[in-house]
Amino acid sequence: MANKNIRNLSARKELDTNLFEEIAQKAVDNENAASFKKLAKDFLIDDSVIYGTASFYDFTKEENRNKKVHICNGTACMTAGTQKNLKDRITPFFNDEEIGHAACLGHCHTNHAFMINDTTYSAKSEEEVAQIIKNTSSNFQTGRNSYKVDCNTTPILTGKIDNIASFYKLASSLSNKNEKVIQEIKQSKLRGRGGAGFPFWFKLDAVIKEENPQKYIVCNADEGDPGAFSDMYLLEHQAHKVLFGMYISGLTVGADTGVLYIRGEYPDSIKKVEKAIEEFYALGLEKPFRFKIIRGQGSYVCGEETALLNSIEGMRPEVRVRPPYPAQYGLYGKPTVFK
Repeated sequence: MANKNIRNLSARKELDTNLFEEIAQKAVDNENAASFKKLAKDFLIDDSVIYGTASFYDFTKEENRNKKVHICNGTACMTAGTQKNLKDRITPFFNDEEIGHAACLGHCHTNHAFMINDTTYSAKSEEEVAQIIKNTSSNFQTGRNSYKVDCNTTPILTGKIDNIASFYKLASSLSNKNEKVIQEIKQSKLRGRGGAGFPFWFKLDAVIKEENPQKYIVCNADEGDPGAFSDMYLLEHQAHKVLFGMYISGLTVGADTGVLYIRGEYPDSIKKVEKAIEEFYALGLEKPFRFKIIRGQGSYVCGEETALLNSIEGMRPEVRVRPPYPAQYGLYGKPTVFK
C-alpha cells in the first residue's frame, strides 16, 4: 500500500518532472541534505523515500558521488585480467577517492574499459590512457567501440534504413489496424529476448483490452548480463528501429508515450537515441508520439521489468508482487507494454 501511495504521488508530475531524475541529479551534483528534504516536500513524500532511492544505486550512493572516472568491473573485463593494469595507468591522473567502478560498460569484446566525461573507452596502453584523459586526441571520439556485426540471411535488425521518413510511414499505414498488427506479430512468433521468450503479441493484446486513457510503452535497455552488448548495438546503430517498434506498439494499443530506460553505463547509446528522437520529431508524423529517456544509475536488478518500473517512479528498484501484471498495472499504475 505504501508503494502504491508513493506511486500515485510521483505520478502527479509524471515524466515532465520525474522523481527518479530529480534524485539522480541532486546526487550527481552532491547536494546537501536540505536539498533532498525540499525535493521530498515538493513531491509530498517522506524523506526516507528519497534517501532510500539515492542510497541504492552505484552512481548515486553518497560514497560514490565524487568519482571522476569509472573502471569497468564487468565479468569479461575482469576475467581478461586487464583492469588492474588499467587502474595503474589511470591512477597517476586522479586521487584514489576519484576512481570508482562501473558494473559493465559493454566493451566485452575489447576489455580495458573505463568511463570518463560521460564517454566510454577501451585503452590498452599508457599512451592511449594519457591521451584520452588529457583530451589531446580526437581519434578516440569516433569508432572507439567497433565490433563485427553480420548475418547469414536477409538482414532485418542489421539492415540499413535508406529513408527515415519512408520507414516510419510503414507504421502510419498500419494505424487503426490493431487486430491485423497483433495477428501478424502472432504469426511471426516474435518473442522476448530477455530469457523467458514470452510471446510479444500477448503483451499487446493484453494492453489493448484495458480501458484507460493513459497507457505506456516501456523499452527495457538496462542490459547488464555478462558479455552482452546486443542492446548497445541496437541503440547505437539501429536506434530508429527501436523507436519504430515502440511507435507502432503505441499506435496499436492506444499509447502516446514511450519511455526508454537506458543504463547509465551506456552514455554513447543515450546520445545516439537522443539524436534519433530529434529526427523522429522533425518528421511531424500524423500520429504524434512522445519519447522520454530515463538514464539508469547503476543497478543490475533494473533489468527485471517491475523493478525497472519502480525505478522510473523514483522508488528503490525492488521486484513487485504479481498479479497485477504490468499490462494492467504498470508504469504509474497504468497499462504498460514492455519491450
